[in-house]
Amino acid sequence: MAGETHLADDESPDSDACALRQGYITITPIYYDLTRHEVLKDLSDKVHADKEVFF
Repeated sequence: MAGETHLADDESPDSDACALRQGYITITPIYYDLTRHEVLKDLSDKVHADKEVFF
């Protein structure tokens, strides 16, 4: 990637943008939990009910 980093007037000195401008690499940890927690109980009940039919 190439290009110049443009900083906002109120950019914090410890921000990723400032680090990039100084030649550092920045890493942004991102964690997405896409689990639909509201349906887990119903799904679990269905799975267990299906097992009873087959066993």
